[in-house]
Amino acid sequence: MPIDIESLRTYLNAHPGGIVTDHQMLIARSKWGIFTHATYHGLIPDTISEEGYYEMTIDTEGDSEWDFIEGFKLESLEKITQLSAQHSWMRYLNGQAEITLSLIPFEFDLSFRICNYKTMIYCARLHFYDEVYTHLTVTEDFEAYVNERLDFLMGFYNR
Repeated sequence: MPIDIESLRTYLNAHPGGIVTDHQMLIARSKWGIFTHATYHGLIPDTISEEGYYEMTIDTEGDSEWDFIEGFKLESLEKITQLSAQHSWMRYLNGQAEITLSLIPFEFDLSFRICNYKTMIYCARLHFYDEVYTHLTVTEDFEAYVNERLDFLMGFYNR
């Protein structure tokens, strides 16, 4: 049985600065609702850049209390402190979260969101939008997407 909304509201009000879970995921409230933020770091494959790394963030935003409880399948308040990027990843796969890939040393981010039968990719800084008619679901999928389009993306970046 899921936790009740009033218990969650009381719990979040007791932590006005947000909560960092045992797995380093931030959970906080904004005027738009409850959001989460989790980060994963990795090395950029040599085929993309000889030096550097990437930072992948997984975010949910604007959840109502009920959407937060249902989205993370919370059955107790104690489960909140156990949430991790893996839980947000499941929400990404369900179209309820966004993944942002920051390629360091480049100065742009690519955002990915699953919608129906496709993955939408965009970068506000480069005024770039793309769709692939498959779901990018594992780290290697994101690396392959960037690797296949690196020349094109760098053309946007360098103009």
